[in-house]
This record gives sequence, C-alpha cells and structure tokens, in this order.
Amino acid sequence: MIEIRRNRPEELQDIIRCANSAFGNSIPAEGFSLVLPKLYGSRAKAPGNHLLAFEEGKLEGLLLVEPMKLKVLDRELKVAAIGTVSVLPDARKKGIMKLLMEEALKEMKEQGYDLAVLTGQRQRYAYWGFECCGMDANFSWEDANLRHCGLAASAQGLEILPMDENSEWLPAAWQLWEEQPVRIQREKERFYDILLTWRGRPYACVKDGKLAAYLVMDVPEGGTGVRILEMVCSKTVTAPQVLGAIQNCLERSRGSIAVAPYRQKIMGELEEVCETLQYSSPNHMLILNFGRVLEAMLRLKNSYQPLQESSAVLKILKRDGSEETVKLSVKDGDARAENLTEEKSMTETGNPTEAGRIKQEDEIQTVQMTDLEATRMLFRPSLFRNEALEALPAGWFPLPLHVDELDCC
Repeated sequence: MIEIRRNRPEELQDIIRCANSAFGNSIPAEGFSLVLPKLYGSRAKAPGNHLLAFEEGKLEGLLLVEPMKLKVLDRELKVAAIGTVSVLPDARKKGIMKLLMEEALKEMKEQGYDLAVLTGQRQRYAYWGFECCGMDANFSWEDANLRHCGLAASAQGLEILPMDENSEWLPAAWQLWEEQPVRIQREKERFYDILLTWRGRPYACVKDGKLAAYLVMDVPEGGTGVRILEMVCSKTVTAPQVLGAIQNCLERSRGSIAVAPYRQKIMGELEEVCETLQYSSPNHMLILNFGRVLEAMLRLKNSYQPLQESSAVLKILKRDGSEETVKLSVKDGDARAENLTEEKSMTETGNPTEAGRIKQEDEIQTVQMTDLEATRMLFRPSLFRNEALEALPAGWFPLPLHVDELDCC
C-alpha cells in the first residue's frame, strides 16, 4: 500500500537523499544541493512543499510543488513549479509517479493555481495535461560580432565582478529584479540562492561605482564561451555593452543568451549585434485557469504590440471532462477575458455574466479545442497552419507566456 502525504520540515535530508539516489549519475556528484541550492542548499527549508510516497514506512518517491507568484503588469498569477520528480530505482513500475502527479494536480486545482510549469520529457507529462509551450528568443554571438560593432571599446569603464552572498552589489541586483514589470516574485533572503540555480554564477556589471546590470552565467573553465542564464540591465547600460564587458573582463569571445519576448528593449539591442536568433519553447506548462492566464498575457502583449480590436470565444475541453469557455476582447486599448463557465467575469469589474452560453447578438464565432491544443496553439510560436487558430483575430497569438529558467525546478 502506497501512502502519499506532505513532507515535514525535518525530513529535508531524507528528501535530498531520495532525490540524489533516484537521479544517480544524471546529476553532479554533489547532488541536488548544488543544482538547486534554493531548495536543497544549506539555507534551504522544506515547508511542506513536497509530496512523499511511502511503502511500508520507506520513502520511495517524491515530487515538489513550489508555489510562486507571477507578476504580469498589474495582474498576478498563481504558479506551481513542479520539480524533483523522483522514484527510487527499485521502486519503479509500481505507479508511484502516477500517484504523486495525480495528487499534485488535485491539490493545485483545489488551491486555485492558474498554471503549473515543469521541465522533462514531453509525452511523459502530457498524460496530465502538460504541453510544450512558452517562448524564448535565443541569441548567440561571436568575437567578430563584438569586434565589428566596436563593443569592446564601448564597454570601456565597465567591470564584470563575481558576486557572492555577501556582495555589496546583491541588494541592488535584487532591486533591479523587483523593478521588472513581468517577473516571478523572489524573496530577498532567497535571492542569492535562486541565482545559483542550475549551477549559475552571479556577476555584477559595475559602472562608475554603481551597479549597471547583473548577470547569471555558466562560464566553463578553460573555454572561450559563456551562456547567460539571466541578465537584467539598468538604464545606464545596454545589453551589447555588457557583452563587450564580458569579453574585456572575462576574455570570453562568444556566447548565448535566452530572452523573454516581452523584453522588447533588450531584444532590439541584441538583434542589432548578435549572429543568430532562434525561437524555442523551453518548458511544459499546464494551464489550469485559461481565463486568467489569457487575460494577463493578452494585456501584456497589447502593452508593447497593440492588438487589433476584436472579440473571440474559446471553448476549451479539458482532460478531466470539464469545459472552460472564455470570451476574449480587445477594445479601447485594453484586453479582457470573461469566463462564461462561471457566474462572474474574470475582469476586475465583477459584473455578472450569463453562465454556460454565448449571447446570440454578439455574433462571435466560438472556436473549440482541447486543453493541449489550446496550450500549444495559443502560447507557442509555430509555422504550422491551423484552421482553428486562423479563425481567431490575426496577430493576437502566440502570447508571450514565459517563466524564467532560474525560477524553474
């Protein structure tokens, strides 16, 4: 008999041992304490965010449900980061992962989460409604790009300095993050450990004695390249200048960076100098409340790419047999989502709506799709022709749904 329950804080070391054993050689020898110090490092706590699977008193598997808040302009979405999905080698093929995922999904629905995000094999998690979506713009550059654009010279006066947990630049770096209009809210006391996620190394870009930008990078020893996991700039410096400073200070002549599409300023700066640009969908997401997520993302896209005024109705068929019908509209510069399957509007007005049907006088065509189709088509860039998508207002989709790499688990 498999027992599933929430962890107790004193079980953190048991959780780490189980996860390390389950992943084996696929993670560094130091284990999860190195890969995810925000969750398993020396300062980490385990406030009941793990589901544990026991058989005859032995811990045989676990799963993390890390609660987060995604700030999108003046909206806030409740997000669950799923991670550390672990089953011990000698306990596999007992259905433990299935039990853990089903319990996690049940709890997320009961607690009103808007979406969940995880990384992993696509079809493995599609059974529970997760689909590959989101959008990253992946830039790469080489020495020639920096040289011909004169970036090394334009970066004179900039210093790239490593940051540790006692760095004088760390509070300013956290403040820069807090000023981002779209972000996962990060606790100040956990900020440094979050920057260490996936073995990242935090750096300060300093200009005239002040923090101009901060970066989190993977800087392989003995190499010439660098991968930037996160870069946030102040108004005193441009992204290309930071690349020039990396070359000057760290002697790294090539690299890559992934950028969220709504970060339009840095996107434009990098497009002018970088060698390549590719779009990818890095995460698997489960949309639990399409109305709230669609409204937040429509308003976000409309803030930097004004959308045509129009309306549309989506009828989304979910895997559990339920339906969610959402009326979307863009009018007078604002975007709204009205959930017609509930008794009140998704908007802030609180005006009641007629539940379960669409008014005939609206004369709006209803587009029906499954939850996997909706996640894939509405939130992922694709050149694939889809008739259902073409029935929706041109230019509205894909929407810029994105969770930063350092916030994933």
